[in-house]
Amino acid sequence: MRFIRKVVMVLLSLFCYLGLNTGHALSGGTYTDLYDFNGTNGANPATALTLNGGVFYGTAPNGGMNNNGVLFSYDPSTSTYMPLVYFTGDTGLFPGTNPIAALTLSGGIFYGTTYFGGMNTNGVLFSFNPSNSM
Repeated sequence: MRFIRKVVMVLLSLFCYLGLNTGHALSGGTYTDLYDFNGTNGANPATALTLNGGVFYGTAPNGGMNNNGVLFSYDPSTSTYMPLVYFTGDTGLFPGTNPIAALTLSGGIFYGTTYFGGMNTNGVLFSFNPSNSM
């Protein structure tokens, strides 16, 4: 059983290496790295992106100016990444820490949650209106 597991791991590693090394996905498509998070602009994004008006919106639960997470946008037509909210923890302008759920769009406003932070340190439910952002 261990031998089979090792063979499978070696084959998977080989396939991943060959697929990523050539820039082509194993299915024949092309993989493109659009943006790299560096910690100060967010870290560890793990949820689906939400599309609104040709712009993708998402969250990164870690990183940002306060290391409490970031709400961001990415415009594929201009390849522009923009942090929109740096979460501030228990208090501050944008209370909340670690936004880990995908954003939900309703009536042009995004809704989301954070895992920690807010007045009781147990997370917050927040809304974000992109038409009011810079």
